Amino acid sequence: HHHRFHRAALSNDAIRHLDTPDTIASVPEFHLLSLCYTPPDVSESGRPFSKTAADTWRWKDAVLGDGRDFFVPRPKTLQKLGSYLQEEVVTFYPNIEVQECMILSNCARFEIILAVTPAATTTTIDADQLSLAVSQCLVAQSNYYQIKVNG
Repeated sequence: HHHRFHRAALSNDAIRHLDTPDTIASVPEFHLLSLCYTPPDVSESGRPFSKTAADTWRWKDAVLGDGRDFFVPRPKTLQKLGSYLQEEVVTFYPNIEVQECMILSNCARFEIILAVTPAATTTTIDADQLSLAVSQCLVAQSNYYQIKVNG
């Protein structure tokens, strides 16, 4: 799984909240997805990461900043990426609703925190499918950026 996000479930997926005796509402599950740092100075042959992970990390550095010298935060870009993920993750995983998306990014971290609820009360959230959906969104952005830069 070197090319995909590592994840950690931050809440119990069985938690349900009673609003009224006849209404059951889902409490969001929080999922943390973290892309491993992919050092650019490791040769391709010695790199323990996939090309996709390395390309995504390069895209993150270019778009969100690499933070190595003087880190200039890009809150508008982070907010746009969060909104994009909130809207587009469901394209790859239609059985869920993304309530919130927050992104932490600096020189050594690229983490995405998602508050997710099932689209139906019978649905349970599959963390692997969520991870794959987020990965697909990021790869699409990375590919678009490469085309834009390379003309």
